Amino acid sequence: MKSIIISQQFLVKFASKITLENYITLGKSVNFKKGRGKFSILTDSLEACLGAVYLDGGIHHCQKIVFGFMEKNKIETLVKNHIVDYKTFLQELTQRDFQCLPSYKTVKEEGLDHQKMFFIEVNIRGLLYGTGSGKNKKEAAQNAAYHALKKLGAFKEGCDIVS
Repeated sequence: MKSIIISQQFLVKFASKITLENYITLGKSVNFKKGRGKFSILTDSLEACLGAVYLDGGIHHCQKIVFGFMEKNKIETLVKNHIVDYKTFLQELTQRDFQCLPSYKTVKEEGLDHQKMFFIEVNIRGLLYGTGSGKNKKEAAQNAAYHALKKLGAFKEGCDIVS
């Protein structure tokens, strides 16, 4: 839950809902409308605002704002629609249950440079737990982590992750 709430995707939704971009003053060299750096500017500004609230009013005021946003915007729906970071969940699970980190290895690359397909496997304590493929290494690793989590029984019915 924490990794979802602090993710850029979630924070951008939060910043957009409160129209934070209307209150940000930028230098002439930054074109906010073209989107270059827009998300990081929004998330950094939101974090700065929440930090200011925390410093001025304490954790309770800050929590009130964040929880209010989550409640008004049905956090459960946002979480379900969020792109799940399976690598993070696998890392947390392996640290908790195996006291180690998973290791990822690119086992194969296929295709032309502009249409490559990557194949990655994830091992825990030297044992293969999942394989995945994707258009880039990040996607392949996410798919491998998903299959490892599935093998470890980390999902309930409906593909919710068991905490």
